[in-house]
Formats: sequence, structure tokens, C-alpha cells
Amino acid sequence: MSNIANDASDWQPRRSSPAAAFLSGIFAGAGASQLSTWVGIVSAIIGGFLALETYRKDVAKSVDQSVEQTFEMVDKFKGPTLSAAHARTLSYVEAKRFCDARMISRDLTDLDIITVIDFFDLAYACVDAGLCDRETAFQFFAPYANFHWPILNSIVDEYKAAPQSLRTDANFGVGLRGFAAAPVEAAACDGNF
Repeated sequence: MSNIANDASDWQPRRSSPAAAFLSGIFAGAGASQLSTWVGIVSAIIGGFLALETYRKDVAKSVDQSVEQTFEMVDKFKGPTLSAAHARTLSYVEAKRFCDARMISRDLTDLDIITVIDFFDLAYACVDAGLCDRETAFQFFAPYANFHWPILNSIVDEYKAAPQSLRTDANFGVGLRGFAAAPVEAAACDGNF
């Protein structure tokens, strides 16, 4: 123990390592400006990576929110009120497809058909505004629209043309038509429907 210096002023850094040589060069004379340059470069690189990571998380969060919003629309479509209106509207669509008026629900009203068409307009507007995920929405709603549009398009046109109709706006039916990427055409019924 007698060989260990008790005085802190006797301590000298080892100068044999390359890192020690680099650091001593930086701290010598004009090295202070080099240090600030290196600190700036390292800070810029770290800041860039942090900004990129924050952006990536924001985009992922946005995508998650749009998918979430789409599933909320699906839940509304499957909910009791809209589900009942859709079932009655579907009875009309199937009756027209199979040319059998006996298939139409006795409880079907114009309001049922308008409710279903309005829902598709709302869902399509959600996709169009970027609030709902396009791929998820089309995956779920397109099969319904493809089946319904060939039958309901004439009803949409009738409502738009009727002077006393509440649904004369140009956007009525846009959602059902928009989701119907591959409409399943229906055979024309004879005059007995």
C-alpha cells in the first residue's frame, strides 16, 4: 500500500490508447470548436432518428385508429337497428333477384331502404375522408354493395328524381355505388313481379 500515491495531483491518464489520444487532441487548443462540431453532428443524427421514430409511431397510431373506426362502422352495421332494416331491405333485394315477390318482408318500409343506403353513404364518406381504413372497409362492405347495388340503384335514381323526395341530393347512393366494385348483376324479372 505504500506505493499508491495519496495525492490526486500525481494521477496521469494513460496515453497509450487511441481513444485517449483522440480525446486529448480534441481538448487541446483549437479542439474545443471541433468538439462542438462533433456534438452538433451527433445531436443532429440522434434528433433525426428520434423524429423518424416519432413519425413512424404516429403513422402506425393513425392506421390503427382508422382500422378501429372501420370496425366501429361494422359494429353499427351489425347493430340491432341497422341490422333489422338491412334484413328487411335484403328481403326486397332477394325477391327482385329471384323474381319472387313473396320473399319481401311484410314489415319493409321506404325508411328501411333509405337507412341502408344512407349507412353505405356514411361508411363511404368515412373512407373518403381517411377516417376509416379503405382496405378493411372494402373487405367488409363490398360484398354487400355488390349484391345490393344492381337492385337498389333504380330506387336511388327514383328518390333523386322525385320532386317530393327528401333524398334529392346528388350524393345519395354514392356509398353503395362506390363500394360496389364488382356488382353481381341480376336477371330481369318478367312483368309479374
